[in-house]
Amino acid sequence: MSNEALPLLEIVDEDSLSKVLDSFYAMIPEMAYLMDDAGQVLAKARTSPKWPAEKQSYRRSVDVDGCQPFMICVLAHDESNGDLGLPADNISALLDILAQLISLKVSAALAKSQRRSPVHDAPFQLKDVLQASPMAIGWSNSTTREIEYINPAFERMFGYSLAEIPTLGVWFMKAFPDEHYRETVLMPWYEESHEAQKHGDFSKTRQLVVTCKDGSLRHVMLNVTFVGERRLVNFSDVTDYFNIHERLEINNKLLEMVAKGDKLKDIMLALVEHVESELPDAIASVLLMDEEQRLRSYVAPNLPNSYLKAIDGIPPGPSLGSCGTAAYRKERVVVEDIYQSTYWKGYTHLADLAAVKACWSDPILSSSGEVLGTFALYYPYPAAPSEQSLELLNFTSNLASVAIEHRRGLHALEKRAYYDHLTGLSNRGHFFECAGKALEGFTDEQTFYCMIMMDIDHFKQVNDRFGHKAGDKVLVKVAQVMLSIVDDVDLVGRIGGEEFAIMLPEVTKRQARVIAEQICQAVEQLQVEVNDDQIIKVTMSAGIAQCCEEGECAISIDRLFGRADEALYLAKSLGRNRVEVFSKEERENAAHHHG
Repeated sequence: MSNEALPLLEIVDEDSLSKVLDSFYAMIPEMAYLMDDAGQVLAKARTSPKWPAEKQSYRRSVDVDGCQPFMICVLAHDESNGDLGLPADNISALLDILAQLISLKVSAALAKSQRRSPVHDAPFQLKDVLQASPMAIGWSNSTTREIEYINPAFERMFGYSLAEIPTLGVWFMKAFPDEHYRETVLMPWYEESHEAQKHGDFSKTRQLVVTCKDGSLRHVMLNVTFVGERRLVNFSDVTDYFNIHERLEINNKLLEMVAKGDKLKDIMLALVEHVESELPDAIASVLLMDEEQRLRSYVAPNLPNSYLKAIDGIPPGPSLGSCGTAAYRKERVVVEDIYQSTYWKGYTHLADLAAVKACWSDPILSSSGEVLGTFALYYPYPAAPSEQSLELLNFTSNLASVAIEHRRGLHALEKRAYYDHLTGLSNRGHFFECAGKALEGFTDEQTFYCMIMMDIDHFKQVNDRFGHKAGDKVLVKVAQVMLSIVDDVDLVGRIGGEEFAIMLPEVTKRQARVIAEQICQAVEQLQVEVNDDQIIKVTMSAGIAQCCEEGECAISIDRLFGRADEALYLAKSLGRNRVEVFSKEERENAAHHHG
């Protein structure tokens, strides 16, 4: 180091340094500051929150010819407080970016103070340095707006050669093709940097989103420094860090939705929308595995319904498209060109429906390795995945797994709380709760609704003769018959041992009788095999009560249940295996007769 080396703050003022750190913090909320060898803080981001009493920092020493050594530091989050910081490897990379930004600023300031332009007076020496720099750098003539130089790192980052972007106007059109973004974000900052130069502020920093030649987007931290009539610009790629924070945010958002009990479909939709925002050309899709081990279309807002209907219900298989194969193999399947893939042989007509030509699919696996579904990315052109897109696919399939497993756990708890463990029908409490909700709108209206009470005839004899396991099997078969005729598990309940109830809103007693007789006839046809091919045959009795009838106002569920129970008792007393309907008139006549 030269004896003439100056302290950092004598070369670049604290305000200018803080502006760079502020821009950095605005883009990536990791607090950065500069410190000398003695531990004295030279500059820090002013927009960041207050420093904690105890802090731990990642540090990087910086040596610039003509400047005394200093350190760039990034403050680590306090994990004990639940903060989500970046991994150490990523923080190290952030230090590299900041070191290059500050070093370039210091070098430019030193060159200006010595009244020479590193661009104009020593172009070959500067180019030699920039050619080897890992940071994307270029310069343009601020008068003619011609781009005079870009280094190899620039070409690697954005894909453009100097011949393809000869002027700033061409570069702006290609790198910022969205006119609204160009006019509202890029150009105001460009004009502001030129105005600042006129007032002695020769350096400006801004975070921008650049469109590369291949159509991908990069989040960059752009720093412009004016040296004479040259406009020296360096770009730091912070896409990975931007994506990390975006993913942390979506991770927290989705976990909050899971914890609050939001609908699974809403959670999956939020996940799909995030992926499509990060990968603009991608079309995301979620398929869920059903109880029959078939993949069902679940969430895919940007795929046509014709395609979703065509693939709905496909089973896992060794060559059933990307998703069917991924579910079968329990591993990621990447198809870069559907029309050249053996996995899609015989299914390319389905790809025609969706106008897609590439599909990468991840199986959504439970913690025990069970396939819960698939998360897929489609493209309208043949496409190979980047490391970023594969990381995103892995991230989303893991999040989807957490949400689905949590929902399954809640469903299992609800099932235990609300449904009969043997038959799957509503238990007594849940049945009456659902029946009451179903009738809430009928309280003040003359609307018909019925309740059917049903009982397996001589069921005690079944248990005594064949045993309780055989009796349980009979109960399950009877419940299946009831659900095959009345397809609403919430309004079909197991009330007691062999007693069942059915609530039928907006059904008359005549219609209810037809339903009850269908159930009785179907049960009578059952042949339940137990104990070494023994066959059990059973019958059922049923009682029906209707409300409202004969000008009667709406009655409560409890009274309706009582009347249906009376009708059931009558059916059993008249010989069983029959259906009886409660009659208010007959009950009054019987009471008068007994009186």
